[in-house]
Amino acid sequence: MQDKLPILHFWTDPGDAERLIRELAATGVEFEVRLVKTHAEYVSALVRGKFALIIADARAETAGAGTEDMSLYRIAQEISPGTSFVLLCDSTDQAHQTGEKANTFSFVSRENLDRLKSVINRTLSSSDRD
Repeated sequence: MQDKLPILHFWTDPGDAERLIRELAATGVEFEVRLVKTHAEYVSALVRGKFALIIADARAETAGAGTEDMSLYRIAQEISPGTSFVLLCDSTDQAHQTGEKANTFSFVSRENLDRLKSVINRTLSSSDRD
């Protein structure tokens, strides 16, 4: 029996979190999601747990104190290097999807959460190689 895929989700909107969980369930992959909604909870979860995938809301990037100097992605890579990272963004927010960030982690639009299936498949295949 395969273990559940451990996922950390930093959310800002309860509706988005519910939709995300429904979309994850639709992938057919067994998963366990840890929901956090503050930067302190995010850092604590990263320090205490091991996650195969981190899904963070782009709106959280600027929602908390002290985020100006370090993005959620950078925090994750410092504490848990190599963990797959997805940034949820608005479909109209194309600026996030260009440049260096686009080569470093995945972007998924809130309006197109069905893309999570391909991200999860990549995460699972890369963890099989480890």
